[in-house]
Amino acid sequence: MNCQYCNNPIPQGAATCPSCGAPAPAPQPMQQQPMQQGFPQQGFPQQGFPQPGFQQPGYPAYQNFPPKSRVAYILLGLFLGGLGIHNFYAGRTGAGVAQLIITLVTCGYGGVITGIWALIEICTVNIDGRGIPMR
Repeated sequence: MNCQYCNNPIPQGAATCPSCGAPAPAPQPMQQQPMQQGFPQQGFPQQGFPQPGFQQPGYPAYQNFPPKSRVAYILLGLFLGGLGIHNFYAGRTGAGVAQLIITLVTCGYGGVITGIWALIEICTVNIDGRGIPMR
């Protein structure tokens, strides 16, 4: 080990440098390398079978649908609005199913509620279920 000030050798176990009198650095404890955890590997050769080729799943191409007709939406809403048919036409199946279930479960009495709901929709809804404006 060498002195950090004069770079002369310091004998093993000495507390100071014999050349300049500087205190010797404290001995560094030996650091053990950490053991690596792992699973024992067996030396069996890998079989020579070819692996099957896998492909990414194909996705359908984007389809350019024509916009829905607002006039057809309004007419369906006026005549069949209690059943939610206008929402099925516009691609809004969740609202259509809700209106249909309300009307059928209440034996037609809920048609008044869904009819008012349909009138509000034909006045306020301007886009179809995909977000495309109606023409």
